[in-house]
Amino acid sequence: TTTVAYKNITLTGSDHINFFSLAGSDLAVATGLKFNVGLNDIAIVNVSGSADSMGSFGISGAALGNVLFNFFEADTLNIHNIGLSASILAPDADLTFNSGHIDGNVIARSASGSGQYNWAPFNHDIQPVPEPSTWVLTGAGLISLFAVARRKKA
Repeated sequence: TTTVAYKNITLTGSDHINFFSLAGSDLAVATGLKFNVGLNDIAIVNVSGSADSMGSFGISGAALGNVLFNFFEADTLNIHNIGLSASILAPDADLTFNSGHIDGNVIARSASGSGQYNWAPFNHDIQPVPEPSTWVLTGAGLISLFAVARRKKA
């Protein structure tokens, strides 16, 4: 679950692999980010918004290398005044990273700024989760096959 209260964000999960959704507008004004997950658990944070920003706040509660921020809609991403032990996935974003450090992988369309990048790979095998439409199509296909087989018997 994702909770935002007084500009503090708390992400709570009980699975080995935890998926969270977060609005980029909440992340941009956050003063704190806390992960309530197990020490060896993985947190994948899907951040919405085309122009995202994060910085000037503390992060607690997650193990180094077990957090991935996925800026799936971002065209621009501004990271500043922060120490992150996480990986950043923003393949369509122009990243500006001034002051701070990132211990993790960073994937962006372009990167600029004076921030420090420290390689700490996100080495986890994450299996894709089928979209609901996949299940609907699979179900429709099975029903159609059953109907055709039934007509042939009759």
